[in-house]
Amino acid sequence: MHTIWDWLLNLKQARLAGGDMTFRLTNAWPTWLALIVTIAIVVGVIMIYMRDGGTPLGRGIGAALRCLLLVLLLLLIWQPVIRVEQTKWQSGVVAVVVDLSNSMSTPDLYGPDDPLVADLAAAEAARSPATSRPANDPAAMKDVVRQVSGKTRIDLVRESLERDSRSVIKALVANNDLAVYTFSKNATRQARLPQVTAENPAQADDKQAATVLATMAKDKAAGTATGVTQAVTHVLNELRGQRVAGVIVISDGRSTMDSDPDATVELANKWPVPIHTVSVGSIHPPRDLAVSRVTAEPVVFVKDLVAVKANIAQHGFTKPEPVTVRLMKVVNRDGKEEETEVTRQDVTVGEPALDENGKPIAGQGKREVETELRWQPDQPGKVNLRVRVEPPGGQDMNPANNTSVAQVDVKDAQIKVLLIEGLPRWEYRFVTHSLIREKTVTLSVMLMSADENFAQEGSPGAAITRLPVTKEEWNNYDVVIMGDVSPLDLTNAQMEQIEEFVRDRGGGFAMIAGEQFGPHRYYNTPIARLLPVEIDQNATPDRINRVSGYKMRVTHDGKLSPILRFEKLPEKNDATVAAFPDFYWFKPVLALKPGAEVLAEHPGATLASGEPAPLLVAGRYGSGKTYFSAVDDTWRWRWHTGTPFFDTYWLQLVRSLSRNKLLDTDRRFELSTDQTEYDSGQKVRILLQVLDRSLSNLPETIRIRVTDQAGNQLEDLVLQRSGWTYEGEYVPLREGDWAFQLDGSDVEARFGIAPGARKDQAMPRTQVHVSQSSQESKDLSIDTKEFPRLAIRTNGKNVTVAGLADLAKAIPDMGRGVNNDQDFRLWDSRLALFIFALLITAEWILRKKHNLQ
Repeated sequence: MHTIWDWLLNLKQARLAGGDMTFRLTNAWPTWLALIVTIAIVVGVIMIYMRDGGTPLGRGIGAALRCLLLVLLLLLIWQPVIRVEQTKWQSGVVAVVVDLSNSMSTPDLYGPDDPLVADLAAAEAARSPATSRPANDPAAMKDVVRQVSGKTRIDLVRESLERDSRSVIKALVANNDLAVYTFSKNATRQARLPQVTAENPAQADDKQAATVLATMAKDKAAGTATGVTQAVTHVLNELRGQRVAGVIVISDGRSTMDSDPDATVELANKWPVPIHTVSVGSIHPPRDLAVSRVTAEPVVFVKDLVAVKANIAQHGFTKPEPVTVRLMKVVNRDGKEEETEVTRQDVTVGEPALDENGKPIAGQGKREVETELRWQPDQPGKVNLRVRVEPPGGQDMNPANNTSVAQVDVKDAQIKVLLIEGLPRWEYRFVTHSLIREKTVTLSVMLMSADENFAQEGSPGAAITRLPVTKEEWNNYDVVIMGDVSPLDLTNAQMEQIEEFVRDRGGGFAMIAGEQFGPHRYYNTPIARLLPVEIDQNATPDRINRVSGYKMRVTHDGKLSPILRFEKLPEKNDATVAAFPDFYWFKPVLALKPGAEVLAEHPGATLASGEPAPLLVAGRYGSGKTYFSAVDDTWRWRWHTGTPFFDTYWLQLVRSLSRNKLLDTDRRFELSTDQTEYDSGQKVRILLQVLDRSLSNLPETIRIRVTDQAGNQLEDLVLQRSGWTYEGEYVPLREGDWAFQLDGSDVEARFGIAPGARKDQAMPRTQVHVSQSSQESKDLSIDTKEFPRLAIRTNGKNVTVAGLADLAKAIPDMGRGVNNDQDFRLWDSRLALFIFALLITAEWILRKKHNLQ
């Protein structure tokens, strides 16, 4: 019987829904209006049927059927329903949002004053009060420090969840659903665990704990940025309309993205939803020392005093502390590396960083410190030089970045030098004897004032009787040194050959100024084009400056130059140079040429521009190097001193001048980048410097080839000209090594010159390394201000990971019963249609049978 009525009245769903069923009219009129309308219908129908024909019985039955039909229509208008009254339980939800950015992989070093250490000690004491030491016991604190120090932040979170998984997960799902999110730049929901209820019993607790732990373990903390407020805002918007018991954010709190915490707090307080913050990490900034960059000349000579420059990056050093930087020579013997210490240097890290106004920034140390370590190779070959920094006390969060290696190719090449001099002055005599004694130099000497029968000096087998007269003969030398020689002693063709020797072959050229000829008599000659200074043609002997004596002043470039490098320690080198004997003479010049590097200057005399008058000047011309000495008194560094500094100076000078000719790279150009290490997505700034100032009609653009670490050419990069420099930017698509090389065919097409001075010369090339973004690593300290304040401003709590279990137990039950009444309509049921059809049919039959109108 129920089945028929369920079918007629649509009652099956109502019975399944459960609850009490009542009959209701959802669109009922007021009672007085309903009575008036009903009476009006009855009266109206009776009056109509009284005027109708037929028998009284027929009219009475017809009137009754019509009244029933109209009352049924009126009832359907009032929309009768069966209402099932229910109360449904709606669970609350608590969101756990876990930071998986790269900074969470930071290992911290803890101290007894860290809140986490105190909380863990207290938790251990509470867990086993009979056997544990008091929470404030120094030995207990040291044990905790030892346990947590060196662990990454994300590992501490996972360990906390594993240790307290049943209590944490059980507490969270006892009263609310649990939504688990992870975030770096954006928040992503990983799991949704239902509240434990009668329908969802606690036997699923182990599975729920396993789900959370699996979610935590499946991803590495490798996000390239941290957006705390962005993640919280995303979670709040996603849970909009639900009963949120709270949001628990587990993070070190250090945001690296632009954020608007006020908007997040406003959104949370609008509901309101408390935001609880779980601070992960030590209150002490992580201490990390890293050798960020090591640079050295790629090719040096035996007995050179090589400067290895190292940049030491530091994090977490907020006050000056000394650290030791060691230079190690690495040798591979039988597949094993052997290190030998070459030298060491103490540097200070933690000196205050300066703001744009030059004022110290409180609590921030300089990002990098540069130091210089010097090494003198004693045999040829390729050598790996490893720079190692030793953190004070051995405390360092990432020992893997404490070293870096530079490779140096040590050559034992014989440098061929031609010395041309006018008169046998003191400088000539000392330079000649010094270079003849040097075994790595083959010296040929041409004293132009000597008699025809004079036996010219030189290294064994290198004596000459005349100057070269062809390009090939000049090219037999690596360096040409010209003293106070009359330009009449050389033909114009020979001077052009010397210019070509420097410009195209990469040869070195030096001029030692003289009282009679050099350099003023070479004005407007090919030799003048070589020099890094503008010649003062009026600097005749009567205008030569003579003073009682003066000390040359070494410039910043001079301190960095290998030419004036005499000691392994920079400080000692400065003291040595300062003690050199005085000069008594110098030759003035008009000005410096673009690109000239002044190594030493006069302490009092100036140029017309007001700049100090230069004494020792290095320059470049074409693919070669040039040098001008405005003094001829360097022999005094040897005379009466008995020290080898004079010999060292001239040996290092000829080695510096010869290097370009002995190398296999075209030195008319220099290609470089502003850094050697880049973050992924960071722009690489590429600079091409035109060193050959003899080039004219420079094109507006030049092309650079870009290759990946496999050597595949990816694309061409166009650099734009700015003076003698071409600049461009490139964003590598992925991590790894990237190389940039000047396109030789483009050089030939745009400059109208051969791609290389020699066929074995390669175009300049530079390489960079791109690694995972270090935006996260720029500040690895935890946020002890804004992150906890986010909790305070939303009536939440800030705890350590050790307090996560207690926090979970304190989350309130946000579930509640809500009315869930359901109406099942009768006015459009099958029964209503059946009754309506039955009444109208019965009336029609009655009218036919009783002949009603």
